[in-house]
Amino acid sequence: MKEESISNKQMQLFIFCYSIGAYLLFSMGSAVKQDAWIALIVGIILVIPVVVMYGRLMNLYPGKNLFQILEEVFGKVFGKVFSLIFIGNTFFLGSYILNDFVDFIKLTALFNTPLFIPILIIGILSIWILMKGIEVLANWAQFFIRIILIFIFITSILLIPQMDITNLKPFFSHSIKEILKEGVALLTFPFSEVFLFLNFFDCVRYDDKTKNIFIKPLILGGIVTLIVTIVTIMLLGGEIYSSFYYSGYASIKRMQFAGEFQRLEVVVSVAFTIMQFMEVSFCFLGVSKGIQSVFNLKDYRDILVPVVFLSLNFTYIMFGSVMEAGEFVQDLWPFYGFFIQIIFPSLVFIGAIVKKKHFSRLH
Repeated sequence: MKEESISNKQMQLFIFCYSIGAYLLFSMGSAVKQDAWIALIVGIILVIPVVVMYGRLMNLYPGKNLFQILEEVFGKVFGKVFSLIFIGNTFFLGSYILNDFVDFIKLTALFNTPLFIPILIIGILSIWILMKGIEVLANWAQFFIRIILIFIFITSILLIPQMDITNLKPFFSHSIKEILKEGVALLTFPFSEVFLFLNFFDCVRYDDKTKNIFIKPLILGGIVTLIVTIVTIMLLGGEIYSSFYYSGYASIKRMQFAGEFQRLEVVVSVAFTIMQFMEVSFCFLGVSKGIQSVFNLKDYRDILVPVVFLSLNFTYIMFGSVMEAGEFVQDLWPFYGFFIQIIFPSLVFIGAIVKKKHFSRLH
């Protein structure tokens, strides 16, 4: 098997891309309307100690991924059982992201196209890029993220004449409890979902900076998402922001130019498509790496195609509508995500520390 490796900066790029992907279009924090940007700040603050824990966990076992660490800490049997839990979580997350992805395509562009066609095309493209290796995915991401960030900057500047700062007022129109609740929800979706990158951390070229690898991209991603959220609320207002599922798309549609420059929301659709494609590919890679570890396969590519097609089938049946998916994220995901992305990793981290201390005493 060919050894794959990416640098710390490339992994940070992955984390950054994941942290901003959902904010390009979705009304994140919409439950508190114009206070969504405050809830976002709360979510960013809350996620910092969580990702510090992720980094320290990886630092205890440099050069290993999450599944290898689980077997080191809990033994072969329990390690594989816990690995299956995290594999299931990553599989479900990838299917959910893909479901959101194809729903957006269907609702905004391909109205009469059967749902399985975009699902199939995305799956085939993801198989193709992952078969080439994680280095190719990293180089692909490096190329496109520059274009997307330039687009976000230029779009924000061009939309200034249509912004109304009074749409952000009144500040703290919701109670502190409501804002904190929404901040915790944002902690679980999408910020702490970067836990999935531990699934293929063995591909990172380890050095002294690796233990803090999550902090910088999440802070930078938080700044970008804060800007996007504030711009969107100033354009739409709190009430409209909370009522739109794709508020970012709705805000871009307000950009008006004379002459030939019309329908620029197509550009933001392309940017969102690129980001969601990356997120789906990260999940497929994480599931494949997990199955490789559990069943001692030589290469994750051996299981990649069945994993992707199983996910495509699950995506097709998991939700009946966009609203059903949105209700799941709003009502159930905070509890599920808090357990699987924060409580469970904390137990693994504590177990790893105890194991390391016990090992050092014996030697």
